Amino acid sequence: MNRMTLLIFAGGAVGAAARSGLEKLFPITGAEFPWPTLSINVVGTFVLAWTATRLAAHPRPRERAFLISGSAAG
Repeated sequence: MNRMTLLIFAGGAVGAAARSGLEKLFPITGAEFPWPTLSINVVGTFVLAWTATRLAAHPRPRERAFLISGSAAG
């Protein structure tokens, strides 16, 4: 594997761990609407969009890949 692939994997793992932690902080019980999951998805979408637009011209594509994949997983 090349370094870029590993950075994308690491970013995704960090984002997934953050999502899992938030879902454990606010568990869903029974038949109620999954507000924590919806909130995490909405916030993650905004973070992804903000990160992607701010880093569009970033001179280091490896860092950009890590940050964007991490916010997409979150």
